[in-house]
Amino acid sequence: MRSLPLLLLACTAGCHTISALNSPNLPEQNSLAQPASNTSAQTVSYDSPADATTSTLPPVQTATTQDDPPRRRFEIPAELPGADSARISLPPMDPSLPIEQRKSLAESLFPDLTPAAAQETPATAETPITLAELQKIAEEQSPVVRQAAAVVQSSRGKAIQAGLKPNPTLGYEGDTIGTADTAGYNGVFFTQEIVRGGKLSLAQSAAMQEVRAAEADLKKARISLASDVRRNYYKVLIAQEQLRFSKAISRLSDEVYKAQIDLVAGGEAAPYEPLQLRVFAVQARNNVTASANSLNAAWRQLAAAAGTPMMGRRVVAGSVENSTTALNYEQAAAMLQNHSDIAAAHARVNAAAGNLRLQEAMPIPNLNLYGALQHDDTTPLSNI
Repeated sequence: MRSLPLLLLACTAGCHTISALNSPNLPEQNSLAQPASNTSAQTVSYDSPADATTSTLPPVQTATTQDDPPRRRFEIPAELPGADSARISLPPMDPSLPIEQRKSLAESLFPDLTPAAAQETPATAETPITLAELQKIAEEQSPVVRQAAAVVQSSRGKAIQAGLKPNPTLGYEGDTIGTADTAGYNGVFFTQEIVRGGKLSLAQSAAMQEVRAAEADLKKARISLASDVRRNYYKVLIAQEQLRFSKAISRLSDEVYKAQIDLVAGGEAAPYEPLQLRVFAVQARNNVTASANSLNAAWRQLAAAAGTPMMGRRVVAGSVENSTTALNYEQAAAMLQNHSDIAAAHARVNAAAGNLRLQEAMPIPNLNLYGALQHDDTTPLSNI
């Protein structure tokens, strides 16, 4: 029963509110109430939507002077080179003319394109050359590989010599020759040095480490040469493909350009429309020239890397789309352990350690054996 008076009170308040809203004494929405404390405030009025739509913006005034001559839109500024050249004017294409005459007129307006200025050097052999053949030629002709191989042979010879015992010495020996008009003492002698302290084995061990370092350097030279040849081989292969693509795009652009000229002759296109296609066709021909020059330069680099700079250009076999084997971190780390630079560094460290042990053994003296057999020729009757 207590909720009923509250409900009646709420309804009464709502009725008073609705009656107040419906009262004609409410102020209009477009008028702004003036604050009582500010008597100098001005009344702001708003335009009706009809007035807002009929109002126009003032025209934009541009700064012009009387000395400036009238200027056409899209006119080339006089400061640019070639601005004084004559404008290109195309005669109108009359649709009433016969098709042959219109075609002849269109062909006269758009002459044939000139061929590419440069072409690739022709191949001297029809059989393509492979990467393995190029690497074999490079290894046979490379002076770097030859030098590294010679260093290996020299190191092996030094290692063999370091472990050999000293050679004995055998010779003639004479003493007091000419004394008292006699022959003196005459005979032979023999010497032999005996190396002690294991110095021969230490010297040979250190020399063998130098051999391993030289072999690692030879391996590095061969790998570097093969990598250089492979890198230039793929440059030539990519240049071949680029030239092939450029020629295909050039042929396509020529066909599109000629088709647009036919549309002009048939009255289905304006005479100026083939101009843009002509630009594209010229650019395609320039790309053919650039691709041919790139191919010639890439082949010269490949021939120089192979050690035969005068070798004539040949078509390389292969494809640029061959997939490569993915290499993870563990495989790369395992390959790094067998790197030629690391192997050479380890060998030189071991050689230095062997030389250190050899120098520690050098204070141990060697034994020198000496023997002589002489005949006493100082007196005629002496046989000693």
